[in-house]
Amino acid sequence: MYKRQQLDRYTSLRHPVGETVLKFTAQQTRQMLSRNALSNLLLRAIMPVVMKLPFVHRKALVTMTGLDTPQPEWL
Repeated sequence: MYKRQQLDRYTSLRHPVGETVLKFTAQQTRQMLSRNALSNLLLRAIMPVVMKLPFVHRKALVTMTGLDTPQPEWL
């Protein structure tokens, strides 16, 4: 019974992390597949330059990996 409670708690804490990562991934996929001229300009010309900025690059990596969520108390 105790292990089931632990699993339920773990699920309740980690599910929002997965949901955030999936939403971010879906958003990025939509942008990559967009046929909008402005979106394509941003993606192909501006984003490569912006992503070279260390703080932008770090934020993107942290968001993509789900590390921008609070750590569970057991860590």
